[in-house]
Amino acid sequence: MNKLQTNICRGGVVTAILTYLFLLDGCYGAFYTQDQPAMLLESLAESADRDSDYSDYVASADDGGRVWKSEHGTMTIEPGCFVTEGAVQGVFSYMERCYQAVSALKMTETADLFSGACDGNRELNRNAWEYLIGLRAMQKPDLTLEEYRFELTVTAAVMKDDGSLYLHMNENNVQRFTQHSDIESEFYRIAHRFEMVNQGGGWKIRKHLQSDGIYQNLMGEYWDSDLDTCMEEDWEIRNAGGFFALRRESLLRQAKEQMILRSRDNGSPSLPVTAHPYDREAAVSYADRWIGVRNGDWADFTGQGGNCQNFVSQCLYAGGIPRDISGGETWSWKRSDTALPEDAKNTLPWINVEAFRSYTVRNRGYGLAVQRDAPYLSGEPGDIIQMGFPERWSHTVLITKVVTDREGRTVDYLVDSNTADLRNVPVSAYSLPCQTLTKIAGWNER
Repeated sequence: MNKLQTNICRGGVVTAILTYLFLLDGCYGAFYTQDQPAMLLESLAESADRDSDYSDYVASADDGGRVWKSEHGTMTIEPGCFVTEGAVQGVFSYMERCYQAVSALKMTETADLFSGACDGNRELNRNAWEYLIGLRAMQKPDLTLEEYRFELTVTAAVMKDDGSLYLHMNENNVQRFTQHSDIESEFYRIAHRFEMVNQGGGWKIRKHLQSDGIYQNLMGEYWDSDLDTCMEEDWEIRNAGGFFALRRESLLRQAKEQMILRSRDNGSPSLPVTAHPYDREAAVSYADRWIGVRNGDWADFTGQGGNCQNFVSQCLYAGGIPRDISGGETWSWKRSDTALPEDAKNTLPWINVEAFRSYTVRNRGYGLAVQRDAPYLSGEPGDIIQMGFPERWSHTVLITKVVTDREGRTVDYLVDSNTADLRNVPVSAYSLPCQTLTKIAGWNER
């Protein structure tokens, strides 16, 4: 246990939910337990009239926690965490300004939010905003935001020897994208780390990191899936501004190239003949149900490489595709509530993105039948999209809705996923540049 972890444990924190970015299959993960479901997000309409006044209160261990409010967000401080009002306002300033910039897709100033003690981290955060804005701005769909709301939960707070305050927090948020403003896109359990310092004129950020693909992609070799380890680095990155700017420009260039290729991939699918249909509605319904919580009948691989493929396999199963333990290519995992022959065999394609891709093209006879790498714009609810970089496919999501333009042409998909846990989020907003469609045809008995 390092010094920081020891301090957190001694601080009497009731719950510390640590979120990591797991690299085994590239899925972004958070730790959940069945009796700790993710916070239910208030609808934007219900929360619009909440006041934004601050109090002078500092959270203490014996009052059951405290909720602070800003214009578009809340911060719940769990019992056992002591946080100053100035630090709360410093975090809120960062979050509000970030969402304002992302909402309009226009960059704004960030330097005044930071203490200036760690140039490398300040440059990382500035480039992260520019990277996210650049990704969304280049898309054909309008990914500006009409409305947004975020909820922060402080799960650990440590006052360090130098007087700085180290905060663990998780974020849930709702975003209403202009392209589909009637639908709320929900993001769950984004892990943040803030190190705040009091400079006399107010609390500023010394360092900040969060667990998402934007930060991982920008940091490259400097990234560590353990955010606390990553925060403890000395950040002496030579010419940090130039380093992150070059990475951002390269990533945006690659994303644009892939986006153009997908926009031209509008042919007709060529599905295999199947004896049994696929219940797309049932698959989507299952996906919507298990975002932010886990189905205890199945194993959960959050924290062990990511739960994205496991989640999508469960969705296909809910849509009527049987588990497959026959022949040389198999796709199955044990359920805790059944005692079928399929429960005796756990196979990699059920839980691993690359292995599943291999299964979909090699399987013959019994089981799932698909068209892998189908024309990208031919997707339907219940189909799946796999994504990653040219050298590795690392994430899988399920399409829940098709977004069309006025002429009825497909311009985007809304998707559900685990690790990260997202519901009805536009796939065009993902930071992974390479995306491919797998169309589900149904299944065969032989």
